[in-house]
Amino acid sequence: MNNKLGIVLVVCVAVGISVYFWQENRISSLLDDNESIRADNEEKSATDNFHYDEDNYAYYGKLVVNGYLTFEERPEAFCEENCPIYTYTFFNVLNTDNEFLDDYIEEQRGNSFVGETSIGLGCIEEDILWRMNDSNEFGMQKYTNSLEESETILNSSSENPITVELERYLYTGGRGAPDCYSHFAQVKVVE
Repeated sequence: MNNKLGIVLVVCVAVGISVYFWQENRISSLLDDNESIRADNEEKSATDNFHYDEDNYAYYGKLVVNGYLTFEERPEAFCEENCPIYTYTFFNVLNTDNEFLDDYIEEQRGNSFVGETSIGLGCIEEDILWRMNDSNEFGMQKYTNSLEESETILNSSSENPITVELERYLYTGGRGAPDCYSHFAQVKVVE
């Protein structure tokens, strides 16, 4: 009987040790997963910090959105005869994780450069996407995408959506804007 009790005791200790090491391994694995999730969130927050700044009464920062481009033919502003026509682009937002974007679009709706669910990205000239943008830090500047990025953006559609990173610089001023203006200076295709 003592042999059976000894065997049971050894088996119980072995099972206990196995369970202990299994739990330690599982906890270690969960910690690694949490560390990976934390790193992903930190990377995302570095590229998705679009927000409303109450001190400056302005939206700015970066955000990542999924969607597609649509086009609108527009005559040059303040022109009365034989006006040049340009192609203006809107990025139709399908989804984003940024809670401030909906508020921004709602507040800017009716502006020439913001649609119902879209953000103006500027004009197309010789297959290149470009835009003018004003900011506190850089003033009025022209921003241009490369031919390769322009093609990717221009070839997007509701059937072929893409993901882009947009950046709006802090701008606390206000004035009339040129025809090919965009509230977002930087437009980058996310691979």
